Amino acid sequence: MVCMEDNLRVPSGASYPMIARNLCRKASPKTFESIPMEDNRNYAQILKRTMDYVNTGGHNVILTPGRYNSAYFEHSYLAEQTGAHLVTGSELIVEKDHLYFIDYSGRKEPVGAVYRRISDEYLDPIAAGIFEAVKDYEYGMQFASFYMPGAFLPHVRIMKTGLEDQELACKFGLPYVVLHNPRPFDTTTLNYNWQIWETKAFSIYTTNTARLDKKSAGEAVEAILNFLSQQGIVSYHRYRGYHSRVIDSSSMIPVRTDAAGFFDSKVDVGEEVLKGQLLATIQDVYTAEIIGELHSPINGVVAFMHDEPMTYANTAVFKIIEEEPW
Repeated sequence: MVCMEDNLRVPSGASYPMIARNLCRKASPKTFESIPMEDNRNYAQILKRTMDYVNTGGHNVILTPGRYNSAYFEHSYLAEQTGAHLVTGSELIVEKDHLYFIDYSGRKEPVGAVYRRISDEYLDPIAAGIFEAVKDYEYGMQFASFYMPGAFLPHVRIMKTGLEDQELACKFGLPYVVLHNPRPFDTTTLNYNWQIWETKAFSIYTTNTARLDKKSAGEAVEAILNFLSQQGIVSYHRYRGYHSRVIDSSSMIPVRTDAAGFFDSKVDVGEEVLKGQLLATIQDVYTAEIIGELHSPINGVVAFMHDEPMTYANTAVFKIIEEEPW
């Protein structure tokens, strides 16, 4: 037998040697009585005292990329031993130069010290640099790209931070202004942080946000020029656009599929629909048999429509805005 490598070193980190030493101490206590060696049992207490010493007022947290990372055992063990909170980057937010983490109930908790033992690639210096560069502008506008493939009724979206300006949002002249209650992951977005920094920030949603097309681009450019002209920033003459209707994002009722298959829509974005009206059918991918029908749950307007030829089960393929009461 040829031994190519004999790797007997302990894995990097503190948790493995701590646990290995405890096991050895139990298996062979006399070894530790007869041979002098450095005691590592107080490592967690030393780490906690160090974090407490540098703490600026808030919770101690240990940063981890998540449970699929090779060092997750290290992160979770140290968090358990020191009493610190184990958090991922998506659970941390920065507001006005203060760091917070979002707990299990959705509350913001102040962070006073962060123990980071992760590689640089798990941090996002590009995003941090962009946020720093744009945070002092009076107005902020972004063209939204959306995680849901499909077409939208053109609208302006603003976060409900207590600093949103509905009246100003109406000056884009798009059909709707949508107020969105931020979820934990929304607090990492440019729109949210702009508003927290007291920039009047708006996300522009046009017909298609999953791919580029001239119609969507034209709608977005027209809306922004319309806004800028009304603010006296540019000289641009056009019609004032729509009288925007302000709605809450929770009033956009989703319609979900029961089965996966070919998606055949019977309506278009912006179309008025009646309660019970057929919106789409789902066809079996092998037999083309109709295996599902989707109907509108309310009277309203189609605000979003899935526009891919296939869909998964339990996917929101429509969002309906309830009919405006007279």
